[in-house]
Amino acid sequence: MKICSKCKKEKDESEFYYHRQRKRYMESCKECNNRRVTNYYKSLKDSDNLDYQLRNRASELVRRAKQKQIPYSNNMYKTLKNIYLKQNGLCYYTQLPMKTNGFQNNDPYCFVVDRIKPDSGYVEDNMVFCCNAINKIKSSFSIIELKWWINQIKIK
Repeated sequence: MKICSKCKKEKDESEFYYHRQRKRYMESCKECNNRRVTNYYKSLKDSDNLDYQLRNRASELVRRAKQKQIPYSNNMYKTLKNIYLKQNGLCYYTQLPMKTNGFQNNDPYCFVVDRIKPDSGYVEDNMVFCCNAINKIKSSFSIIELKWWINQIKIK
């Protein structure tokens, strides 16, 4: 039996993770440890941590590219970071500042990756960051098609 350092409950050793490098059981039980890790990743997901958000997007884009069987950058994280720094955190199409969080909440200012030529893959010369709202408006249009449609809008 062992006492958890977090919940202070006495539990069987099987309810604690074994740390192979330290060659002993962890101080907190599995339940408390899982809660701590879940809260940590939830806070990162909602945070402005650019590094985390870029890594998250990179893995998502690689998965999507493999699924669609389209080309993608070998080091997606590094590619995305270079693109983001080159754009100074501004939307490619509007030059508005973008938020690095809020994607799950459908925030219109949240940054998303757009393929300039929708038929091409996720490669450096074909990707830009833009605001979520602009990406939805652009949809699968090329820039020329998007400009044409915008010019067709006549507000009375």
